[in-house]
Amino acid sequence: MTEAEWLTSTNPYPMLDFVRSWASDRKLRLFACGCCRWIWPLLPSELERKAVTLSEQFADGLTDCETLGIASSAVEESHNAGYEKSDMTWCC
Repeated sequence: MTEAEWLTSTNPYPMLDFVRSWASDRKLRLFACGCCRWIWPLLPSELERKAVTLSEQFADGLTDCETLGIASSAVEESHNAGYEKSDMTWCC
């Protein structure tokens, strides 16, 4: 992927494939948070936004896995019954 492709990309998958082989866990977490920030207005509630913020803090060592897990559980509980429960691991 060239710099021009990176700067104009609207699809995060090729970007993730590009960085996955050399990026640290911190960088990958922050990339995921950046993707969430990209769609920030579409996040259903303040609860999801807080979880993204906590994820950023976790990546920088400013909060712990337990706090992040609590936020993740709160987000999952807030979703409608029609939503599939996520297998996504928020941390650790």
